[in-house]
Amino acid sequence: MVKSKIQPVQSQDTLTLKKKTADSFGFEWKRFHELKSEKGFLEFIGPIDKNFFKNKLVLDAGCGNGSYSYYAASYGAEVIAIDFSEAVSVAQENTKNMDVQVVRADITHPPFKEGTFDYIFSIGVLHHLPEPETGFRQLVPLLNRGGLISIWVYGRAKQWAAVYFYEPIIKITHHLPHRLLYYLCYIPAMIMEIINYIYLLLNKIHLTKLASILPFKYYAEYPFSVKLNDAFDVFATPSARYYTEKEILDWFTRVNLQEIAITTAGVAKGIKGFGIRK
Repeated sequence: MVKSKIQPVQSQDTLTLKKKTADSFGFEWKRFHELKSEKGFLEFIGPIDKNFFKNKLVLDAGCGNGSYSYYAASYGAEVIAIDFSEAVSVAQENTKNMDVQVVRADITHPPFKEGTFDYIFSIGVLHHLPEPETGFRQLVPLLNRGGLISIWVYGRAKQWAAVYFYEPIIKITHHLPHRLLYYLCYIPAMIMEIINYIYLLLNKIHLTKLASILPFKYYAEYPFSVKLNDAFDVFATPSARYYTEKEILDWFTRVNLQEIAITTAGVAKGIKGFGIRK
């Protein structure tokens, strides 16, 4: 593996925030080590489907516990998975029987030569970096000509609760010990569970219009562990940014990607971006 030639200079504040973020995700993925939903993965990358992966060399940029690397490999890809946190040990265990190589590495300093990968995906990661667009710009040159990159980041539209309610709380909660915060997160997770129960009940008795106004509908089909995981993810991570479709389009345009597609379809309250390196 050969390091990329262009390496951004990082301030001490950036390095400190990066370490705090790595510590948070290291704890998270050691605690939530079970594979995440395959259905969720396909929603994050759709309209890309399983058939796309066969015989491709793929980079999972910010692999967490290795769930998405596992699925990509199961579809026939050779996968290299990177993460900056101690989650790599969990990812290695989860993908040990798959064609996956797990590397502890920094997205903003990727240890690969340019033009290596057929496909790069980064799901729910870039918006947590101290300098998200810098991370994105470092990934693009790793694509070969004709290679595809797709990302999923937090969207700003209809996220008033996250921007104006969660974010002020996070300024406090991310300073709490991770173990304490983990148990505190049972409170919001239980609230989601109760709302989901009401949502399903209202649909069952054909009060669909009333059910449609409830929050957290996306979680209704997922187990409690997913709600707890996402609650911890929200309140433990030191930094998160929310974007408009125009902002993500600008990212893709500034690095001269082609056949760009930016959409909010498929996954609630997030933005998916796709582009090809010509």
